[in-house]
Amino acid sequence: MQLAESPHFILAIDHRKWFEDQPGATPGIISEFKAAVVRAALESLPPADVSQVGFILDHQYGGAAMTAASQRRVWTAEPVEQSGVFPLALLDAPRRWLEQRPADRITKVLVFDPDEGQARVLQSLQDACEQLGRRYLLEVVVRKGDLGQSVDFLSQSGLRPHWWKVAAGPGLARVQAAAESSAHCRGVLLLGGGESIEALHAGWAALSGPVAGCAVGRSLFGDPFLAHLAGLPLPEAAGQVAQNFRKLRAGFPLPVGRQTG
Repeated sequence: MQLAESPHFILAIDHRKWFEDQPGATPGIISEFKAAVVRAALESLPPADVSQVGFILDHQYGGAAMTAASQRRVWTAEPVEQSGVFPLALLDAPRRWLEQRPADRITKVLVFDPDEGQARVLQSLQDACEQLGRRYLLEVVVRKGDLGQSVDFLSQSGLRPHWWKVAAGPGLARVQAAAESSAHCRGVLLLGGGESIEALHAGWAALSGPVAGCAVGRSLFGDPFLAHLAGLPLPEAAGQVAQNFRKLRAGFPLPVGRQTG
């Protein structure tokens, strides 16, 4: 089975600090939850849908989950940024980090409020990806300022990710334009930001597409994980996440597509 080149629906469960901050969470509980979620999501997938989905998983708590996804030849991405650190800092020197990962694993990097210093860090990662023939996904979160301006700045700085991951809203059209201007970009993935699935569907319905798809995390696993910490058995909690993932995909209101350069 060939690895999916560009899935449309991605379960982003690479969060580290969010899980650590929940009262009662331990490394073992977090790791077991992530592994159970990926297994439940995969078991609920019809074979024809496997190429449509992917996972973003961290090495720290998601190693077993990553193995389960890789065995099914599902698209996977792994974060290279240090969790909860601002400005952006990477876990290791980019080339060394990449050389320790499978060639088909996507590198995901999250940047808050991009500036010149962080752009240089991203450029070092992009240089290593280009040297080794790897692909990367750039998630941009703007807490102050304008998303479109931030993405314009990154593009003008020479950054050309294979995927952009951003919030829907003002500035999205400029992100789409940046994606379209790059021959190898697969497009724009919409993030969830912790909103309910219903709110995401309603907000996305007002957008003009197509987009590459969505990469959503806390909106799917947040409440089930908290319920698990409060006593809900792990299989039931993981099943709730898988059900939420199905609901997200079933109600996605936009056309999905990809660039094939």
